[in-house]
Amino acid sequence: MNFALARYAGLYVPPAAWAINTQLGQILPYGDCSAGAGWTAVAAFTAAAFAAAGALLSRRGAVVTASRTALFLSRMSFLLGLCFAFALLMQGAATVLISPCLY
Repeated sequence: MNFALARYAGLYVPPAAWAINTQLGQILPYGDCSAGAGWTAVAAFTAAAFAAAGALLSRRGAVVTASRTALFLSRMSFLLGLCFAFALLMQGAATVLISPCLY
């Protein structure tokens, strides 16, 4: 495993998962309303899982580093990834609680 790349996983994976989920959140509610499915919630919780995985991967990149700068970058990536994972969990909760057919 390349730990140098793992340090950056929290900076790239969670924002990408959030951006994809935001686009799917604009598209999927129409299908959810007409078919009675819950694909928007599935997409949100899957994106949250990807964001958490990216955060944990960046946390793992901090294990083998000796540089203080690399350690800071890894910890900051971990915290940023957790923030995005939390935001995605809240978006998933909103899709579960609010019907897509209301608007």
